[in-house]
Amino acid sequence: MNSTRTPLTAPSVKVNLDTLDWKDTGIRLASREDFFPYNGVNVTIADPCLASDNELELLLDDKVIARHIITTADAGSPLTIHVKPEDLTEGRHELSYRVKINNQPFQTCEQRAEIHVALRSLTDLRLEKATSRHHGPFAQIQISYPHAAPLATRANDNIQMVQGIHGLTLNRDASRLYFVQSPDGSVSYVRAMDTRTQTIVHSYSPETGGETLGGLSPNGDHAYVNSRYSNYIWEIDTKTHDIKKGADLESGSPYMVVSSSGERLYACNTLGINGYLKAVDTSTQSIVLSLPINPWPFGLAINSSGSRVYLAHGGDAESDSDPTAIDVIDTEKLKTVARIPITGSAYSMALNQDSTRLYVADISASEIAVIDTATNKIINVAWSEKSPRHVSVSADGKHLYVVTFTSAFIWVLDAVSLEVIQKIDTGKNNLREVLARPDNGIFVLYFY
Repeated sequence: MNSTRTPLTAPSVKVNLDTLDWKDTGIRLASREDFFPYNGVNVTIADPCLASDNELELLLDDKVIARHIITTADAGSPLTIHVKPEDLTEGRHELSYRVKINNQPFQTCEQRAEIHVALRSLTDLRLEKATSRHHGPFAQIQISYPHAAPLATRANDNIQMVQGIHGLTLNRDASRLYFVQSPDGSVSYVRAMDTRTQTIVHSYSPETGGETLGGLSPNGDHAYVNSRYSNYIWEIDTKTHDIKKGADLESGSPYMVVSSSGERLYACNTLGINGYLKAVDTSTQSIVLSLPINPWPFGLAINSSGSRVYLAHGGDAESDSDPTAIDVIDTEKLKTVARIPITGSAYSMALNQDSTRLYVADISASEIAVIDTATNKIINVAWSEKSPRHVSVSADGKHLYVVTFTSAFIWVLDAVSLEVIQKIDTGKNNLREVLARPDNGIFVLYFY
C-alpha cells in the first residue's frame, strides 16, 4: 500500500445536525460559521484504498482517539468517525489517521490536517440575543492542510492575460473584449481586443481621463463610458467608432451596469454628502428615475431579467440602522426592497447565469459570501485569501474565479461549498479583475 494516502478533504469537519435547534437562528448561524456546541465533531475520511477488514485509527497529535474496523459497506465510500468532545482541547492540533492491513505495520497518512480549537461565547459571536437549548460556550474549529500536496499550477492557454486597469467586458459572441488602459497613468483609453488574435483592433477616448467602462448593449453595438473627471455618460458606437455625449449625471460615476435588454443603464454617484442611483434610458440618454442611496457605494450588479439591481455600500459607521450592506433594488420603481448586511466591504459582486446566486468578494473581511437571491439571505461564507479583489462565475456555474490584492494567483473555488480546488499562478503582480469566458476559459486583467 502506498504510504502517501488521500489527504483529509476540506469539508471533513462537520456539524452533528441532530444536536442543533433548527428553529434557533443564532445556533444555525453559528453552525454555518463553523462553531460547534460541546458535542464533538464528525471527521470524514475519503480514502479509496480502504478495504474490508482494514483497521483504521484516527490520530490527534499522534494519539489514537478512535478506532474502526472497515466493513464491506464502508469500503469505497467516505468514512465518518465521531470525535468525542473531551478529546478536543483548546489550541492547535494535528489530525491524521493510519491504516493496518492484515498483520502488516500501520501506515500513516502523511498529509495531515491542522485544526485550531478556541472557545467562543455567544457574546463573542454577537449572538447574545439568541435563545437556544445550549447556553454554554462554543468550540470554534478552523481546519487547514499545511502538508497537503500543492494545488498550484501554471497559467495555460485557457487563460488570457490582459494588461489594463479595469472594466473587463465581453460581447455576447465573445469575439470582442473591452477594457480600460492608461499607458501613461493619466489619459485612459477603452480598448477593443479581438479575442481570437488577442490584438487591439480599436481604441477610444472621450479625452477626459479616468474612464470607467459601464457595459455594452446586447448586440455589442454600443459601449457606455463614464469618467471621474466628467459628469456625462459617453456612448461609443463600436461599428462607426463615433463617440457622443449622453446623460448628465451631475458628477462622475465609478459604477455602472446595463440591463440585458439594453434599455436601461444604472449609475451610482456621490454629490457632496449625498449618494444617488440613477436609471438612464439608453435610447434617449435621459435620466428617468433617481434613488437616494448611501454616499459610499462599492459596486453594482444586475440580474439577468433586469428586475433587480444589487448595490453594495459602505454604510454609516455611526449608525446601527445603516450597516455595511448590499441593497436589493426593484428596477421598475427604483425602490430598495431588501438590505443584506455584510461583514466588511463588497468590492466585487457576480451573479450566476440564472441569477439565483449572488457571489460577493468582501475585501476587508477577506471572505467570499453566497447570497440566495430568492430569499436575499447569505447561505454560505468561506474565508478567502487576504483581500479578495474580484470574483467571476464560470459559464456552467460550477466554479468561482477569485483574484486578490496580495498574490499572483487565480483562486478556483467550488461554487457550492466554496472549497478552494485549485490555484493558478499567473506570474503577474497586481491582478485587477477576472472574467469567465463562455468556453470556461478565463480572462485576467493585471496592472503591471
